[in-house]
Amino acid sequence: MRRKRSFGKNESPLEEQFAKAWEQHFPNLPKPVRQFPILNPNTNCHWKIDFSWPDHLVLVEIQGWGRHTRLAGQAKDYERQNYLTSLGWRCLFFNAINLKDLEESVTITAMVLCNAK
Repeated sequence: MRRKRSFGKNESPLEEQFAKAWEQHFPNLPKPVRQFPILNPNTNCHWKIDFSWPDHLVLVEIQGWGRHTRLAGQAKDYERQNYLTSLGWRCLFFNAINLKDLEESVTITAMVLCNAK
């Protein structure tokens, strides 16, 4: 059975950790929009972006160990990344290994966000 997803809520413990670290380390920077909906009109694919700053065209995707490690899941991730990059988005991806150093992950994100202004 598929888990029901809702907009505006964190989807995983990794996302929750990233959100808390962002709030802790960068409270004066813009808050991200969580589960931001994106539609590719060419393929009719709908995606939800884990963390996005739409005004700056910056996004963060947190990759868990599930579908992102299988070839078909990776292909969908690449399709989404390539499409969003073609629109000018700056795409950052972090997994559980990267998030062992949360401060580094949110600092990289803040640097990209500040350079996107």
